[in-house]
Amino acid sequence: MTEPTPKSTPTPTPTSGPSPEAVARWLIAQRWFVRQAGPGPSPGDGDDPDHPPGLELTTPVVLAEDPPVELTTASTAAGHRYQLLRSGPKPTTRRSTTAGTAGAPAGTAPPDTAGDAAVAKVLTRICVDQATVTGPAATVVGHWLAGVSAPGRRLPRPLGVDQTNTSTVVGGTHVLKVLRRLAPGIHPEVEVGIHLHHQAATSTRRIPVAPLAGWYELTDDTGGVTVAGTVHRLVPGALDGWGMVLSGLVADAGGVLDPLHRLGSDVADLHRFLARPGDETDSFGSVATTFDDIDRTIVGVTEDLARLEALVGHHLVTRTDRILAALAHRLAAVDRGRSIRIHGDLHLGQTVVGPDGWVILDFEGEPSRPLVERRRRHPALRDLAGLVRSLSYAVETVRRSGGAQTPGWEAAARAALLDGYLAAADRSLLPPSSATTVDLLSLHEIEKAVYEIGYEMAHRPDWVEVPTAGLVTVLDRLDRRLVGPGAGALQW
Repeated sequence: MTEPTPKSTPTPTPTSGPSPEAVARWLIAQRWFVRQAGPGPSPGDGDDPDHPPGLELTTPVVLAEDPPVELTTASTAAGHRYQLLRSGPKPTTRRSTTAGTAGAPAGTAPPDTAGDAAVAKVLTRICVDQATVTGPAATVVGHWLAGVSAPGRRLPRPLGVDQTNTSTVVGGTHVLKVLRRLAPGIHPEVEVGIHLHHQAATSTRRIPVAPLAGWYELTDDTGGVTVAGTVHRLVPGALDGWGMVLSGLVADAGGVLDPLHRLGSDVADLHRFLARPGDETDSFGSVATTFDDIDRTIVGVTEDLARLEALVGHHLVTRTDRILAALAHRLAAVDRGRSIRIHGDLHLGQTVVGPDGWVILDFEGEPSRPLVERRRRHPALRDLAGLVRSLSYAVETVRRSGGAQTPGWEAAARAALLDGYLAAADRSLLPPSSATTVDLLSLHEIEKAVYEIGYEMAHRPDWVEVPTAGLVTVLDRLDRRLVGPGAGALQW
């Protein structure tokens, strides 16, 4: 799309900021900090959580002076890059300190205040105005989609708990999301958002997403571009999808099944729009799913699981390898359906329920995977695998909180979700054979469970048993269907 020429603003002098050591101590306490926790899925090379990582801090870009708002990035020895934002009262003096914000004694202010109202106002205004702010090490450029209204005038407020980014409601109408882990290149959240913006302009059918409104990005002196934050429309009166399922599971487990059936239907609608060709890039539309695509997935899972062998054990690794070989054989000479752009990290935590139904959020893809992989086309069933895996997390969350257990609920919820999807899906995207459809879904469930094991090991070690048990469940189901006494029987 063609953007108006961004407005340029003067470049103020940065205030003195926190030292790398102070930033490092703060970083390792954050949920989104990539920890070094042994072998795991790529990239897998994290930083040691027991010792502050060596950091390289860029000179801040001063986004505003009254009050001061500054953006900087911190890069670790392991190659991870994080976005930090700082605001504070207008400085009356300039201090040479090694920590703290301007006008405050060293060590008294946090290295990051990205959730502050002042930060949200400034970043949103840069997007709406399509402004350019130049700093010593980077330039911040704002973008706003044509025909999209600007945010209202209400004061910014935090948007609940965001595990991997920092989100703020701005104007009572939009949500600003500050991306914490940065990666250069075309970002799927923006790319998919622009595509769906164009699709909405020519369709009368509801697209079950929060529409993209704008974004801001960093450009360096080599011309490299990194998306650093987005602005989306706020879903009015939305209920958190994850919380709704947990509450229903405790109060009325059977009553959750119909909403999950509708969620499956809404995901099918989303996939229809993602499968349409796009005017803006050639990365949309559908293509045949080749065996090379299947083989790439299997090789990736095999390599990831091999790095996890010390955690999950040799027996589980060899058992998974055997099942993957059987799936590869079954998927080698059949019609595997079509591959499209997908959500890429779909689970119940990426959903809300608004006045018109389910709404799907956060099209970043799995944050531990490279952008080029997150932008790749995949079978639509890969998104379904993520959703059904999150049902296991819902059951375990209720169990850990002391809630009553409902035997058989997970299997019933899984069937409701998948049946809702199949009832509304564009069948041309799916394999014509039911057996191949189940095989493909099972492959991506294995892939997702292995990814989750590595993720939990790096971020929440006490939850590793959940995806590990999930992997065993998928293997048990496949053993019964592929090589056991009941071989050939189809079941979700």
